[in-house]
Amino acid sequence: MVSRAWHDWWAERAKWFTLTVQMVIMLAHIACALLFFSTAMKNSFQSPDGVSSRQFTFKVGAGDPWFKFEADPSPETPFRTGINPVAGSMLYLVAGMALLYVA
Repeated sequence: MVSRAWHDWWAERAKWFTLTVQMVIMLAHIACALLFFSTAMKNSFQSPDGVSSRQFTFKVGAGDPWFKFEADPSPETPFRTGINPVAGSMLYLVAGMALLYVA
C-alpha cells in the first residue's frame, strides 16, 4: 500500500513537471516570436543649411533588425528598404523554431 502511494505520488509529480517544462518552452517560443516581429519607428527633422527634411525609419526585429525601411535617408535618395538575412534578430527566429520543435 505504501509502495503504491509512493508510485502514484511520483507519477503525479512527473506529470506536473512535464506540463511545467512544456509551458516554459512555449512561453520562451512566444517571447522569441515577439522579439522577432517587434517594431521600432523613428521620425526626425533635420535642417542642414536652412533646408528642412523629414526622415522616417521603420525597423522590424529586436536589436539588429532584419527589415529596415527609410524615407528620405539622404537628399539624393527618396527611400531605402532592405532585408538582412544574417541579422542578429534572425537568431530569435531560429531559437523560436527550435523551441517549437522540442515542445
